[in-house]
Amino acid sequence: MDDGLVFHKTPRGQEEAGHPGDGLAPKERRCLILIDGTKSVAELAAQFRPGELATILRDLQASGYVEAGGGAA
Repeated sequence: MDDGLVFHKTPRGQEEAGHPGDGLAPKERRCLILIDGTKSVAELAAQFRPGELATILRDLQASGYVEAGGGAA
């Protein structure tokens, strides 16, 4: 995964971050909260164990909570 990639919350992700309800795993919830449309994958990765973030981001993206938005701002 490109370290410069920036993710954004979708409307579903914004709703879930504000009003938990879907039963996300704690690491997925933490990642969703940290995603703000400005932090790159490299910046987010510092908050997780090595190699862990890519799977979390893929799961959040596949579930419709986040989307990739290009390079770092």
